[in-house]
Amino acid sequence: MAGRFQGIISPLVTPFDDSEELDRAALAAEVEYLVAAGVHGIAVGGWTGEGAGLELSELYGACRTAVQTARGRVPVYGSAVPNTTRQAVRFAQAAKEAGVDGLRVAPPHYPWVPEADGLVEYYTRIAGAAGLPVSVCNVIPWAPATVEAVEKVIAAVPLVRGVEQGGDLHRLADLLCRLGDQVTVLSGLDDLLYPSFVLGAHGAVAPIATVLPGLVVRLFEAVRAGRHAEALEIHRRLLPVGRAIEGPNLPAKIKYALELQGRRVGRARSPIRPPSGAEKAAVEAALAAAGAGSGREPAPPAQPPGETKLVFYVDGASSGNPGPAGIGIVAFAGGRRVGAWQEPVGVRTNNEAEYLALKRALELALERGARQVEVRLDSELVYRQVRGEYRVLDRRLQALYEGVRELASRFEQFEVRWVPRQENAEANRLAQQAVRMGGGRPGQPEGQR
Repeated sequence: MAGRFQGIISPLVTPFDDSEELDRAALAAEVEYLVAAGVHGIAVGGWTGEGAGLELSELYGACRTAVQTARGRVPVYGSAVPNTTRQAVRFAQAAKEAGVDGLRVAPPHYPWVPEADGLVEYYTRIAGAAGLPVSVCNVIPWAPATVEAVEKVIAAVPLVRGVEQGGDLHRLADLLCRLGDQVTVLSGLDDLLYPSFVLGAHGAVAPIATVLPGLVVRLFEAVRAGRHAEALEIHRRLLPVGRAIEGPNLPAKIKYALELQGRRVGRARSPIRPPSGAEKAAVEAALAAAGAGSGREPAPPAQPPGETKLVFYVDGASSGNPGPAGIGIVAFAGGRRVGAWQEPVGVRTNNEAEYLALKRALELALERGARQVEVRLDSELVYRQVRGEYRVLDRRLQALYEGVRELASRFEQFEVRWVPRQENAEANRLAQQAVRMGGGRPGQPEGQR
C-alpha cells in the first residue's frame, strides 16, 4: 500500500491510561473503529495524536500497535512533529521499524519555519534515512511553508509523494494548481473539506475525520460522484463539529468527543487540561447537531430494517500482473445502493486482486450483519473456482480461495454470479482508481477527470 497518500486518512488520537502511559488496547480499538468506518488510511503520532509530546519508544509502540491491528486493510502512516533534522530522522526510523507504510513529517516550527533550502535538506535526510514515502505536513498555523518552498522540496526529493495543507484554502488551491499532477494534495481544513474536495483535493487528513470518520468518508465519496446536494448536507452537519474542536486545547476536545461516542481513549497528557464546561457543552451540542449526540457516530445508509441480504459487485485490477493492484466494491440492499469501497492491495496478480475483492465484500457483509449475500463479478476463473467447477492450482490463490470459502460458510445463504464486464463497470472503475492510489499517479475526483 505504500507509495501514495490518498483518500480520507484519520489522524489517530494517542490513548493514555490514568498514569499517562500509552494504552495499546485502547489504541487498537480505535484502529478497528476507524477501519470499520471505511477510512482509507490511519496516521499515528501527529498533532491530533499529541505527537510533539511522544517519546521515541512511544511513537514506535503506537505505530507498531496500529500496524498489527490494521493487518494491511488500510495503510498506516507514522507522523513526526520535530524541530531539528536529527530529531526527525530518529522518529522516522522508529516509525519505519514499526512497519508503517509512509511518513507524515511537519516542517520545523520553533520559532520559525526554515527557508526553502533548509527544508530541502531536512526532507532529503529524512527520506534518505527511512526510505519510505513522505508527506509534507504543512498544517502548523504559525509556521507554514510557502508554496514555493514545498515546490522545491518536491522537485528535489523523489520520495516526497504528498503534501497536506491546513489553515488556508487559498494555499491549498495554489498547491493543487501547481503540484496536483505530481503528488497527492490533501486537505487539513476541518471546516472546509467540502470546498477542498470540489477544488480537487485527493483526500484529507483532518481531526474531524477521527471524530466522525464515516461522515467524512461519505462527504468525500459524494463529491467524487457529483452528488453535491448530499455533500452540502453532510458539510452542514460537520461544520459545527469542526468549529467545536478547533483552536486551543484541540487534543482534549477531540478525546472528549470520542468519549461521548463510547470510544475510551483517556485524557490528554499534561499540561493539556481537560475541556472546560463551555468547551464540553459546545462539543456536545455539535455532535447532537451532526446526529451523533446519542452515542455512536451516525451510521451511513445501510440495510433498511428487516433487510438481511446484501448484493455486491466486485472487481480487482492489477497494473503489470503482478504489479500495483486495487479492488473496487459496490453494495446494494433492497435494490438501493448503500455503499462503495476501493482499496489498494499492494503488488498482486489480477487474479489475486479479484479474490481479494470478493473476500473484502464478504468481510463487509459480516460487519453489517447480513445473513444472506450475493456477489457478482466478471472473472470467470474466480467464479468457476468458487463454485467448484475449476480446481485451484495456483498456490498464490489457494490461501485466498480457502479464506473466501471460510467466510462464505458463515452466511445462511451465499451465492456468486458471473456478470458481463459492462454490468460491473462501477466496481471496475473503483478498482482501477485504487491501482493509481497504490502505485500510480494520484487519482482525481470523479467528475474532474
